[in-house]
Amino acid sequence: MNMLRSRPFGFRSSVNNSRSQTGLKPPFEQSLQLMANGEHAPGDPWRVLPGQQSILASKVSKYLDKELEVSRLNEIDDWLHWAGRYNNIRPLHRQKLLGREIVITEKTDLHLIWYDNRIFVKPLPAFLLNFEFFEKELCEPVELYKYANGLLWSYTKLIQNESDFRIAKDSQLLPSRDISWKDWTQFFGEVEIQLNQRGPKDRRNKRYHFGELRLNRVNFIYRFLRLIGVVYFPVTLSVMQTALTIKPGEDFGSLHTASFGFSVASMLAVVVSVFMAAAAFVVLVLDNLFALMMHWKQKRREDEEAVEPGNAV
Repeated sequence: MNMLRSRPFGFRSSVNNSRSQTGLKPPFEQSLQLMANGEHAPGDPWRVLPGQQSILASKVSKYLDKELEVSRLNEIDDWLHWAGRYNNIRPLHRQKLLGREIVITEKTDLHLIWYDNRIFVKPLPAFLLNFEFFEKELCEPVELYKYANGLLWSYTKLIQNESDFRIAKDSQLLPSRDISWKDWTQFFGEVEIQLNQRGPKDRRNKRYHFGELRLNRVNFIYRFLRLIGVVYFPVTLSVMQTALTIKPGEDFGSLHTASFGFSVASMLAVVVSVFMAAAAFVVLVLDNLFALMMHWKQKRREDEEAVEPGNAV
């Protein structure tokens, strides 16, 4: 089992800063870019990124890794289907209908994670909307490319109507208020085609194979795996070794008898703890399956109503 090394929702970059020739391209044409090029005079230690953010040229790679990586979620990606459904990202107007408050976060691993009536959304970085910068800085290494594509793709789902576009502007999710609805639809229409139809799903980081994630379930999965991998096996092996070296009934005195009893009790306590966590996980799984069944039932009912003769236009 993959050992979890960070806490549930620090920073731990999993991106290799070495650059290699991958042949990858931005998921949009240069003619459709929404942000102008940045500036970098030869010899100048400072670089102006698209969107007019200044940063030391030597820090650009590290900055991009920090801005885009979602390694904590990748550590539990085999379990994320219990925290959310595949490709399930509701547009912004739908989030409002559900009574959710859109909360801005700069941590990409919190992007599209929701709790109660709040959903965390990371503003779209300006550098993702410039062809030249994307081509030079984000197409290599491959994992960074997938991070960038995944975040871009999520916005094709969040903004699908002009009302979503207005909400995004009002919520300061877009890097410029000068972007028009027409330019947006052309740009993200191309991005959606490139990432959904012309290319396989692994052009996106595996976190973005899923949509919205429940915060409490993500944290539960994370802690459950930590309990199994970090606590259960080491503690169980340790107390078993102790118990095997102490034979009850032999004349070792009360201290050894107490040690043997404590070892057995400790092992039982760990087993009970894991059993309770597993039971809670089963409840989580059943709840998620029930929600999925209700979702498909509602979708099937809506499809049937749409094709009834009386509903024909």
